[in-house]
Amino acid sequence: MQNYPDSAFQNNVIAADFAGCDRVFPQSVPVHDASAFCAVEGVNEGDSLSVLDDLVPDDVYVLAADSPTSSLAFHMTSGHVPEIAASSETGTAGASLHLDGTVTLMSAAGRIARAIILVETDMRDHIAGIYLAPLDPIAPGTPFSIIALDRLATRAAFDDLVGHAPVDAVMKPAKNAAPSAGIRA
Repeated sequence: MQNYPDSAFQNNVIAADFAGCDRVFPQSVPVHDASAFCAVEGVNEGDSLSVLDDLVPDDVYVLAADSPTSSLAFHMTSGHVPEIAASSETGTAGASLHLDGTVTLMSAAGRIARAIILVETDMRDHIAGIYLAPLDPIAPGTPFSIIALDRLATRAAFDDLVGHAPVDAVMKPAKNAAPSAGIRA
């Protein structure tokens, strides 16, 4: 089982700084399972979408034609840890959820699409699921090249996706937070 990479923790953000601990009711975002978004050309050819550290610019990915969009519901626990809600269509209820990064894609026709990579981890911080949350439409069957990978803009992009203003527009590193203490950007 693959561990969530340590480098993803370097910009650790506690959940209270990120999404507000006052959100008791689950929020949801539309996602595709990473296995439906596969590299058809490049270094990762034949592999499905992975964590940001494993992606390579210029690799070409295609969303499978039969890929359903699922709703990934999450909420903040009393300990300010984002976790997958029991009402979620995908993922394991109670599992931790992490913002891994934002990927910018471009089709051969020059259409730009951005998406957020979300990572579900189990109790031991092993990767249990990877999801692609599109910020722009990604047409199934259309090849898209990776043109940019970004961790720093992920938090703001996620705020836009869930439709709420950020609690604090400045990213702050977590103080004395364990790697599983919050959403990582």
